[in-house]
Amino acid sequence: MTQLKYLLLVSRQGKIRLKKWYTAMSAGEKAKIVKDLTPTILARKPKMCNIIEYNDHKVVYKRYASLYFIVGVTPDVDNELLTLEIIHRFVETMDTYFGNVCELDIIFNFSKVYDILNEMIMCDGSIAESSRKEVLHHVTVMDTMESNDNLERVTAANWKKYPNEISTHVIAVDVLRRELKDQGKVLVTERLITVKQGVPKWIMMMLGGTNMSHVREVSVVDLNKKSLTMRSCNLTMCNLLKVYETVTYSPHPDDSANKTLFQQEAQITAYGSIRKLCNKMEDWSVQRFCENAKKGKMGFDAVLQVFSENWEKHVDDLSNQLVSKVNETMEDVKISAGTLLKGTERSGRTILQQNIDLFRDAYNHEN
Repeated sequence: MTQLKYLLLVSRQGKIRLKKWYTAMSAGEKAKIVKDLTPTILARKPKMCNIIEYNDHKVVYKRYASLYFIVGVTPDVDNELLTLEIIHRFVETMDTYFGNVCELDIIFNFSKVYDILNEMIMCDGSIAESSRKEVLHHVTVMDTMESNDNLERVTAANWKKYPNEISTHVIAVDVLRRELKDQGKVLVTERLITVKQGVPKWIMMMLGGTNMSHVREVSVVDLNKKSLTMRSCNLTMCNLLKVYETVTYSPHPDDSANKTLFQQEAQITAYGSIRKLCNKMEDWSVQRFCENAKKGKMGFDAVLQVFSENWEKHVDDLSNQLVSKVNETMEDVKISAGTLLKGTERSGRTILQQNIDLFRDAYNHEN
């Protein structure tokens, strides 16, 4: 059985696009493998053998367009051609999923690429699934995660998502703007989310700053499309690292009354002239995003459960608040209208009194 030790995706410029390790290694060992293999494989000519020996194991690689797929396999593998077939099946699956996959698809949809890879290869490096159809089916199911609540409850609970006991890294949420559009059918809300979490010491030493960061989020509740879409981007250190995230909630096509579809994607890009630093920042950002996304989903599910259990109470409280507000507004209108009428009446009398002689002269002149 073919067992993988690691899988690397490297561009023609030597930039790492994806890394997956299936055996325990230290950070130094991983860095050495990348440092040694990248220039070695990039320098090889197209007609050279796709299998080389490296230290205590074999390396199988294959170039597709602008990317090199590099796989390390255990030394007891007796059929390296099977590894080439695994690489080809991985590329075929991505090509089917993205539609004529390219390097940019992998850069901007790295989380989906990891999902495809995880469905094909187990954590110990052994083959889990070789059927492209089955892999695509599982990835598509993951793309549309389900929530056992309707869209109305999910949308209402979204405003109460933070703070929660799981997503402790979010310490504050401030509403900057909220407006209705399209005759009240679209609600747009802009929020500032303050996050406090650990930052690697090497980033703090090289770039400075603190462990406090800010994220701008714009959400759109569209009654016409029956959807909730949230787009967010980091404001802190955005000149060095950009993280764009999009979350969409929509009714389940088969059970819109009781279920909601959840979709989440992110694009992470590091800017800088030092390639190794950019790669390291992107790797750290991907890991941190995955951790926070998992916490966020768990935290929101917990909030949603509590919210759903008290849904009728929330609706009654909201109705009572609306009725109270309407009554208060009507009383204010009555008082204001009465005051305005009295003021107008007093003003009219004052004008008449001040000009009584003029009115009297005008009346006598007519007679």
